[in-house]
Amino acid sequence: MDLDGIGLGPQGNRRGEEEVEEDRMDVDLADPLNVQRLYLQAHLRTPCMQYETALGVYERCCHAAGLPFDANHYETFLTQVNQRIDSLDLSVKHVEHHTRDAAYCMLVNARADDIAKLATTLKPAELSVFRVIVSKIAEGTVGQLSSMEILNCVPSVAGTTITKAAFQASVLPKLVHDAWLEETNAGFFTLGVRALTELRQYLLDAHPELPQCVVCSEVALIHVACPSGDAVFHRRCLDTRRNRAGALLPCPTCKTAVTLPGTLFPRATQGAVTGRRKRPRVQADDEEEAEGGEEDEIEED
Repeated sequence: MDLDGIGLGPQGNRRGEEEVEEDRMDVDLADPLNVQRLYLQAHLRTPCMQYETALGVYERCCHAAGLPFDANHYETFLTQVNQRIDSLDLSVKHVEHHTRDAAYCMLVNARADDIAKLATTLKPAELSVFRVIVSKIAEGTVGQLSSMEILNCVPSVAGTTITKAAFQASVLPKLVHDAWLEETNAGFFTLGVRALTELRQYLLDAHPELPQCVVCSEVALIHVACPSGDAVFHRRCLDTRRNRAGALLPCPTCKTAVTLPGTLFPRATQGAVTGRRKRPRVQADDEEEAEGGEEDEIEED
C-alpha cells in the first residue's frame, strides 16, 4: 500500500479537484461564499486530503468563483470555514504526520468520542472488527499489529458475518485508504493520521496509559524514548528540536542527549502483541533498517 497517498489514494487525489469542476455549474459567481461552499463539498467527499491537494482544491474554488487565489491566505480561509461550521461540531484541521514529512487537511467530527460515530462508510460488522483492532493496537506493546493479527480480529467478534478473506481484500485497504490505519513496515499496521485525530479523546479516555509525546502532548503509539525512559517523542517532533547549529536538543525531562532513529518506523515481529503490558520504548539509537515481516497464509473461512 502506498504510504504517500494515505487517506487520499490515486482515486481520491483526482476526485477532490475534479468535483470542484462538477460543482461550479451550480455556482452563483456573485457570491464570494461559494469558495467556502465548493471547498466544503470537496471535503465532504474526501474528508482526508494531503495538504498540497487541499491547497489545490482551494485554488480551483477561487478560480471557479472568479476570485483571486493567494496561497498565503489559505490558513485564514480555513479559520473562516471553521467559524461557519462550528455550530455543526465540524472542523477542518491542518494536521502534521507524527513520523513522516507529510501534512493533511481533514474534515473531522469535533465531538467524536466513540468509534461508533466514525468510519461511517463501514458496515456494522466491519465497524465491530475495526473497534477490536483499535483496542489491540492501543493495548499492545509496539503500537502496531501484523496483518495476521488484524485478520485474527475478524472471528473474535461475536456474530460477525464477514470473512477474513473479504476483510483482507476490501476492508483493510479501505481503512488504509481513508487513513484510519497506516501501513508502517511491510505487513504491519498502526492507527492512521485520521484515527489519531478523530479518535484522540476516545483513545485517551479508554486507554489513559497510552504514552504521549513530551513536545506536542499527542498520543505516541510509535515513539522514540530518551535514554532514561523519562520522556517519549514522536520522531518528527524530536527532529524539530534543534539548536542554531542544527544539533538535536537534549531531553527536556532528563537533560540527556537523544538520537534520531535511522528508520521511520521501528521493526516489529509477528505475534508481538500479547495483551495489555507496559509498552517497551523504542530506543533512540536503533539504526537498524526496517525489515518487513512475511505474511502468513490466511485460510478463507
